[in-house]
Amino acid sequence: MRVASANHHQFIRGKPITPKGKSINLRGKSINVCCWLLAIFFLCSGTAARADENSQANRLTSADKSAIRTVIEHQLAAFQADDAARAFSYATPEMQRKSRTPERFMAMVKQSYRPVYRPRAVFFQNIMVMDGIPAQRVLLMDSRGAPVMAVFPMQRQDDGNWRIAGCILYRNTANVL
Repeated sequence: MRVASANHHQFIRGKPITPKGKSINLRGKSINVCCWLLAIFFLCSGTAARADENSQANRLTSADKSAIRTVIEHQLAAFQADDAARAFSYATPEMQRKSRTPERFMAMVKQSYRPVYRPRAVFFQNIMVMDGIPAQRVLLMDSRGAPVMAVFPMQRQDDGNWRIAGCILYRNTANVL
């Protein structure tokens, strides 16, 4: 990086560095240096928020992490066995109210969450935090062998047990070699 000064201006790689409070002309648009600093601040604060969420995930005890994994494993096993009542029992009370019955819950999973209903393979990933809620990431292989990332938001109940508060599926659109 070349730093030089000419006519009381500093240059880096041939471009002028403006003094504090001055504007930069960027492709014909005048941008105040303060705006740049604010933009950098907001970008960094997003990074800080992600770091805080990661620390929240790290605050889960190993017993919590194990219990979360076990609940998901049991629900997946219930789906494999077509045991609607057992699969339904691992959902939060709110999810149960929305579905109304174990049969309707199972029908919804069969129709809209096929990779969860019948995964070819299951690979547990790390637990992340989404809006303050722990969420277990699980890489599934669907019936054709295509990868699908399932994110299971979890909720601790008043009795201390964990329940599944939903499922978000992300299909990979990239080519796998």
